[in-house]
Amino acid sequence: MKILITGGSGFVGRYIASELAKNSMVLTPTHSEMDCSNSASVKSFIKNTSPDLIIHTAAFILPTDEMKGNHENILQRNQVINKNILHQAALHDVKNIFCFGSHTMYSPGIKKNESNLLIAETPNFIRGYADSKRLLLQECKEHSLLGFNYKMLVLPSIYGPFNLDSYPKQMLNSIILRAIRLKKEKQNILDVRGNLTAQREYIFLPDVCDWISKKIKFIDELPTVLNLGTNSILPILEYYKICSKLTNLELNVEKEMMYKNDDKSSEDPLNTTQALNFGWGVTTPIEEGIMQTIKHIEG
Repeated sequence: MKILITGGSGFVGRYIASELAKNSMVLTPTHSEMDCSNSASVKSFIKNTSPDLIIHTAAFILPTDEMKGNHENILQRNQVINKNILHQAALHDVKNIFCFGSHTMYSPGIKKNESNLLIAETPNFIRGYADSKRLLLQECKEHSLLGFNYKMLVLPSIYGPFNLDSYPKQMLNSIILRAIRLKKEKQNILDVRGNLTAQREYIFLPDVCDWISKKIKFIDELPTVLNLGTNSILPILEYYKICSKLTNLELNVEKEMMYKNDDKSSEDPLNTTQALNFGWGVTTPIEEGIMQTIKHIEG
């Protein structure tokens, strides 16, 4: 099978590419080889390579603190990328696509099962990115009505093995990297940053990749949209505690920060009831996943 992975130089795309390449022919074009924001470039690459499957991970996103005032730009740029990939794939009869969705597609306070994905508004702090994923889902549904297997996998925040050629954008991966560097420098204090009580659901990237590799041949049997979650959600402080425990570091938590971030609002993890019918099941507990990530980086 020939598999095209968009965003193959990113954290998610790079890992999936390296794993699937063990049993399939994997294409990870550079920006100069296929510019996802340029329709002609996408058309040329897909036409010349004729992939059997596309795993679409490419997206334009800014750090959260830079998003304010940029939501329309983020939305428009991702709309172009997504439309180019799906439209050109359909024109060249590529029947199968896995698109990556996000838990941020869900409106705050709504139960996170697939039937609620398009209800109410997306979170304001990441509105442009989340809305672009909603539009991508709608495009997947439209193509599915025409006989294409264009599926969206909705994921929580992702962590796991990553390369050191760029600083990780994922919060948990950045905590892991800071802890490793402090340990290497023989420091013993890990400073805690951010909203400590904010709740986050994290999924181990190798678990997602393993499930995808098993379901590629059965993509036509999957629903158009599917939550792949962990059924577990923790405050950010708990992730710090695990990282500090595994690296033998002490946590430095300022009392003012604890008071400032004393937000007890609850959040639900993604509902994975439907995914269980399609062989989904988290196999790596959070502590084991963090330890595997630490060993990967240290190695």
